[in-house]
Amino acid sequence: MSSENQENISWNIVSKVLFRTAFCFFLLYALFGGSASLLDLIPGAGAAVDRSIRVPMERLSQWVGIHLFHLTGPAAQLHIQATSDSALRWVAVAVMLAISAIATLIWSALDQRRENYRTLLAWFRLVIRLTLGVALLRYGFIKVFPIQFGPPPLAVLNEPVGNSSPTMLLWSLYGLNPTFVMTLGWTEVAAGLLLLFRKTAFLGAVFAMIVMTNVALLDISFDVPVKLYSLSLLAMAFVLLVPEMGIMTRLFLSHQPVRAVGTWGPATSRRTGRLFLLGLEVLVAVLACWQYSTGTLSVWRMKSNAMHDPASITGGWVIQGDAKGLVGGNGSQIVAIYFDPNSDTYLRAADGSLWRSRAIYDRAHQRLRILYEVVGMLMFTVEQPDADHLTLISQGPTVTQLSTLRMDRLPLPKTYPLLNHEFHWTNEFGPLR
Repeated sequence: MSSENQENISWNIVSKVLFRTAFCFFLLYALFGGSASLLDLIPGAGAAVDRSIRVPMERLSQWVGIHLFHLTGPAAQLHIQATSDSALRWVAVAVMLAISAIATLIWSALDQRRENYRTLLAWFRLVIRLTLGVALLRYGFIKVFPIQFGPPPLAVLNEPVGNSSPTMLLWSLYGLNPTFVMTLGWTEVAAGLLLLFRKTAFLGAVFAMIVMTNVALLDISFDVPVKLYSLSLLAMAFVLLVPEMGIMTRLFLSHQPVRAVGTWGPATSRRTGRLFLLGLEVLVAVLACWQYSTGTLSVWRMKSNAMHDPASITGGWVIQGDAKGLVGGNGSQIVAIYFDPNSDTYLRAADGSLWRSRAIYDRAHQRLRILYEVVGMLMFTVEQPDADHLTLISQGPTVTQLSTLRMDRLPLPKTYPLLNHEFHWTNEFGPLR
C-alpha cells in the first residue's frame, strides 16, 4: 500500500481489510470521539453543531456501558466535566470499534472485486490530516498562551511533595517555566500547520508523530487523564504515515534515493479542483488559528490581569463545621478551599485528595461561581466581614443540598523558594537547593 503504487496496482486482501477497518473507525472517531473537530470550526454555530452530532454516540455508549459493562454511579452518567479517560469514553471507543468491524465485514462481502482504494485513501487522508492538524493547533495555542499549565497552585505549594499525585507534580513542574511551555506549544502549532497543507503534510505527519509520542508517554507515565485522546491522535499520525513506510525505509535505512508520490489529497488535473482543495486547506488553517488563538489569548489576559490584582478571597480557607453536600469525587468531605489569583481553585478533601475547579468572582456584586468537576456549577453570594473570615451562601442549582460555607483563612507563606528560584549557569554544590 505504498504511496508510490500506481493506479493499476492491486492491493492484497490484508491491505484492503485493514484500510476498510481504519477508514470506518477513524472517521467515526473524527466525528464523535475527539476534543477538537472540524465541525467545531463553523463560525457562530460550530460548538452547537459539534455537540448535537455527538449526542447519538453518547447515548448509545451510555446504554452499552450500563447494560453490557454494568457501569453504575458517576461512571454511567454523561457529564461535561468527564475526562477523556472516563469509563463512557472507553466504552464509546469500543462501540466505534464494534461498528467498524461490522461495517468492514459488510463492505468486504459487497466489494470483493475492487483492485484498490487509492481515491478513497486520498479523501480519507485529507480528512484525517485536517482533523489531526486542528487538534494540534488547539492544544498548541493553549501552551503558546500558557493557560494549560498555570503556576503551581497554592494547594500544592502548601503540602508535602509526597501527598501530590503524579499528574499534579507534572502540571506544577511545567507551570514553573512558561517559556518552556510556550516552546512546546509552538512545536504543536508548527506540526498542525504543516499537516493542513498537502505540500508539507508528510513533514507535518512526521513532526506530529514525534510530538504525540512525547505527549502520550507523559500522559501514560504520569497518569494524566487524557491518555485515550493522546493515543488516538498518535494513532492518527501513524495511520497517515503507513503509506509512506516504503519511502521512509529506503531513505533512512537503505539510504536510497526516493521520489515521493504521496496521496495527501484527492488527485485532480483541473485547476479548479486544485484551487478548491487549497482553498479548503487555507480556510481550515485560518479558522482554526483565529478561533483557538483568540480564545486562549482572551483567557490568558484575564488570568494575567487577575494575577496582578488578586481578589480578597485569594488564599487558603478551612471550612468550619460540616460542609453538607460538598464532597470529592470519592465521597470524602471537603474541608478546605484554595483560591488562586488566576481563578484556578482547588478543594481539599478530608482524605487529603485535591479536586480541581475554576472560580469566577464578581467583585462588584459579591457573587462567586465555582465550576466543580464533581457536581457542576456552584453559585454563591460572598460575605467577607474581614480579611480572615469568609462566608459563602449557596445560591446555585444545588442549593437544597449544599449548606452555607463558613471559613477561616489559613496562614500561608508570603513567598516560596520554588517560585523565586533563579537560573544559574554555574552550580558548585548541586541543584537540590
